[in-house]
Amino acid sequence: MMPSLFRSSSTGGHLPAPRTVRVTSVPPTDINISWKNVTHLELQSVEDSGCFAILQQAPRLVSCKFLQVLPDSAPPLPTNASSASLPSPTPTVLLHLKFFQYSNGNRPRAFASGFTFPALEELSLNVDHGHLPSMSLISLLMRSNAPLRTLELVGWTNDDEEGLLGLLHLVPNLEELHICPSPLNPRGVSERFFQAFSTLQPRNHAGLHDRQKCTNTFLPNLKKLEYQGRVTFSWSVLRCLLPYAFSPQIPGSASNTKEDPTRRPLHMVRLELGMHRTNFIDKDVVLRLLEAQGRFGMVWSIFPASQRSDHGMFMNASDSLPPDLLLASMEHHQIRIEGEDG
Repeated sequence: MMPSLFRSSSTGGHLPAPRTVRVTSVPPTDINISWKNVTHLELQSVEDSGCFAILQQAPRLVSCKFLQVLPDSAPPLPTNASSASLPSPTPTVLLHLKFFQYSNGNRPRAFASGFTFPALEELSLNVDHGHLPSMSLISLLMRSNAPLRTLELVGWTNDDEEGLLGLLHLVPNLEELHICPSPLNPRGVSERFFQAFSTLQPRNHAGLHDRQKCTNTFLPNLKKLEYQGRVTFSWSVLRCLLPYAFSPQIPGSASNTKEDPTRRPLHMVRLELGMHRTNFIDKDVVLRLLEAQGRFGMVWSIFPASQRSDHGMFMNASDSLPPDLLLASMEHHQIRIEGEDG
């Protein structure tokens, strides 16, 4: 049966029309099936052009993974050439696509500029030590007007914090954010990134997205934040992540409760950090983090990056550093949580 799936040995007739397709190290354009009914697609170790050619032939896709995408072996075609491997000048609309993952390819701008995903809820992009295509992603999000809930950005080397912040201003529905710049990135994220959590969105961005009707607050619906990368910020900036950092109410006031509509629902913060200038979090910051943990149930996971990191991150974290920086800082400053034994 398997040989009949390849065009070179096809005898014609009715084409198989599967709903789920997984392909590894085989050009998908060589597979003799109908792609029109495919809802779940996973291509691994396939060239960029083959991925995008199939993406245009699968209008019912709900989930799409392009993993360990390979650069095209053939030279690029002239711009006036007609080829199914190139995105159409008019973006292809995939009405049902909810999950899209793209890793290690060299043309992330191609999907961002060549397609529209109005139903997209989860986007994972690993540019493999390339540049973050922030402007193309901004264009994609504005064009798609998608209810994006989860965003993962991994591996970019260029210092494009302005583009990153502009991108995040366009996803007010976002609930989970994972950012992991390349170890080759000169900065990672700076204090400006964290400070955005405690400030209102600039007026000149307020009209860019129709879904920002209730609030202009930066990532107002974020529930989970993960950052893995260099440390170019002070510990004090972590206070910007506190639930009441941007609330107009005084933190200790009676109206500042879990029901406060201005409070961001952020409840989990996971930071895997390269070497910090100091081994311990400042005492006043520790106290504020613990206060948020007790009052709002926030979960803090702060630890040094190591060779065991998911993305093979920083090697500069000393083995002598404690695995839990918050707990170690509490011990260092002799801070005890009220009610705990010991």
